[in-house]
Amino acid sequence: MSATPPLRVGPVLVTWDRVAEVAPEGPSRDGSPRAARSCGFREERRARGDALLAGLIAELAPGADASIARRCRHCGAEDHGAPHAVAAPVVVSVSYAGRIVVAAAALTRDASAVGVDVERGTGPLPGLAPLFAPQPPPDRAGWTRIEAALKADGRGTRVPPGDVRFTEAGGSLVALVPGGDTAIEVVTLETAPPGCVLSLAILPTATR
Repeated sequence: MSATPPLRVGPVLVTWDRVAEVAPEGPSRDGSPRAARSCGFREERRARGDALLAGLIAELAPGADASIARRCRHCGAEDHGAPHAVAAPVVVSVSYAGRIVVAAAALTRDASAVGVDVERGTGPLPGLAPLFAPQPPPDRAGWTRIEAALKADGRGTRVPPGDVRFTEAGGSLVALVPGGDTAIEVVTLETAPPGCVLSLAILPTATR
């Protein structure tokens, strides 16, 4: 599977790719080949995500610096923050599901944040019930909409997913995230990587 041509969803460009398994090149921190392979796979997947984002930046803002950084906005660490464009006037998001890597980007004049989330499979996701009790958990598409909205909101797992609410506004589905005056447009794409569910969230520039 090679990177798909960018798909336009409103002001957002979305693309995806599939990374290959990575063989270990040396011992991991715990010395096991399996852990080394897992570490190498994560690094390869992250690098592919950054490359996809750089391609979208080049498409949206030709000639702009397409560098991606991942400094955490909360603690300043470089290893676990959400990706962001270093200098280009573009907002970005990335999601992983096994070997699948999905990237999304939009110009800052059109959106102040985007969020994308992908899940493999079509059946119920295990382990969600405690997060939504006493209400039933969402299906796989509903979960991706919540995850995408929380990425666009910027707080991610700091907001309980069961607190996100959805409503109709102007003919579009929007997510209402507690703790802020946010109305985040969300959509589950009809076109997605094979065997996956993919949702996108867009926070309009005027709301942030």
